[in-house]
Amino acid sequence: MPDFLRIDFPFAPLVFMALGVVVMILWIFQFAKLMALPDDAFPGAYVRFGWVAAFVVLFFFAPFAFLVWNAQRPVGRKSTNRA
Repeated sequence: MPDFLRIDFPFAPLVFMALGVVVMILWIFQFAKLMALPDDAFPGAYVRFGWVAAFVVLFFFAPFAFLVWNAQRPVGRKSTNRA
């Protein structure tokens, strides 16, 4: 391996483990926030199911996408009567 590709950082595994723990904690909190939202916070009938599937399949990316989606959605959304 060329020298410029070699990582001489003895704490690299520890840093990666710490980042993994941070992502897991973020995942737990964002998933709990997703489950705590009322049904009228979602624009469609199956949007929550889509988010749950995204959280399960896209473990590392879904919490960040949910952060963006949750920040841009309207706060005081009127309840829609879905029968």
